[in-house]
Amino acid sequence: MNKKNTFIFTMMTFFILIVSFGRCSLFVLDESKQAIVTEFGRLVKTCIDPGVYFKVPFIQEVHFEKRVLNSDVSEVELTLGDQKRLIVDVFARYYISNPVLFFKSVYDVESASRRLKLIIMGDIRDILGKVSLQDLLTNKRAEIVSKIHKRVAKAVQVFGIGMMEVRIKKALLPSENYDAIFDRMRSDRTKEAQEWRGKAEEIYKTIVSEADLKASSIVENAKKQSEIIRGESDAKAIKLLQSAYRKDSKFSKFMLQLKSYEEVLDDKVGYYLSSKHPYFDLLNKYRGDSEHS
Repeated sequence: MNKKNTFIFTMMTFFILIVSFGRCSLFVLDESKQAIVTEFGRLVKTCIDPGVYFKVPFIQEVHFEKRVLNSDVSEVELTLGDQKRLIVDVFARYYISNPVLFFKSVYDVESASRRLKLIIMGDIRDILGKVSLQDLLTNKRAEIVSKIHKRVAKAVQVFGIGMMEVRIKKALLPSENYDAIFDRMRSDRTKEAQEWRGKAEEIYKTIVSEADLKASSIVENAKKQSEIIRGESDAKAIKLLQSAYRKDSKFSKFMLQLKSYEEVLDDKVGYYLSSKHPYFDLLNKYRGDSEHS
């Protein structure tokens, strides 16, 4: 019975040792990572493709690294080419292009991140120190960022690092510059508004002047046309009257006399004339006829 227990214990111990040895000897590499194997600090091999790999337990060490890494460089204060102060935040994405060179030059991700930040800060200050704030606010910004990316990518090649992108996340003016910038913007906008008002006033005056000229021309033409029409009408009326007078002079004289009475005699106006005045011959005649009758 004791021999059987001893055998079982021995087998279990052996199985545990095999499992432990296997776990210490094998490692799995997925698609999102790559690894290098070192032995007492000396590089032994690199593992890039996903799969299961072997290492010597307790002697060899595995360093896992992500394929794509991020780095943030925050609040870099610098002076632009137009002497304006600016605070920028930069975001970078990079990958380990050469694991062996990466291990020999910077050893690990923390060291690589520190070196990368120093390079980015230096290139940012150098490139932005030659451009103006206006350039960063226009379409030239993409060209500037591309130039920074190329400069940084070239500098980190010696560390076995490849750059995916370098991007300016945020660019802010120092708080003490806000008032000066806002005053300048306000002054520029006010000046621009005054120029537009002056142009609008000039256009308004031109339109009003042209409209007045056209209106005067139309009124003058209308008056001229009305005078012509009135003259033609008066001429026709005179012709008709002359024709009527020639046909019956007595009736014409009678009608003219009546019209004269209608225009001259008025209840509101008094005349001191003799009733036998020739002007009243027609009235006296008809009054005498009415009395005899």
